[in-house]
Amino acid sequence: MPIMFWIWLGITIVAVIVELGTQDLSSIWFAGGGIVAMLMSISPKVPWWASLIVFLGLSLALLLSLRKITKKYLNKNSEGNTNLELLVGKEVHVTQPGNYDSLATVKVNGLNWGAKTEKGEELVVGDLVKVLSVQGNKLIVEKIIDTKTSD
Repeated sequence: MPIMFWIWLGITIVAVIVELGTQDLSSIWFAGGGIVAMLMSISPKVPWWASLIVFLGLSLALLLSLRKITKKYLNKNSEGNTNLELLVGKEVHVTQPGNYDSLATVKVNGLNWGAKTEKGEELVVGDLVKVLSVQGNKLIVEKIIDTKTSD
């Protein structure tokens, strides 16, 4: 095999490894161009610069024509939620009290979180609250069941 075959094989392998590491469709296009350039390099009649032009042209063409389509497809099939976004809407009980001065504590998915209401209401142990949003390392909640008034 000509030396250019091995060079294109190496470029293709590196592009695939980088893509597997990032999973962001950043280098898969170069793998496609590398495969075609590698196949071209098998023929002794094809100069190295021709396979380079094909590699660059095909990689650019794949990038420009398929990136938007594949990103749209991948985003449609993914949940799109981070772990923090999955907390929003959960209903949990207050485990340590809090008020406008101090954060209450709630346990969500086995982890303790600081929590407060938007209005600074007092939260007591046992209150049922719903997570509205995540702000930094604290949850913004609203009371669903107030244990003080439900007795």
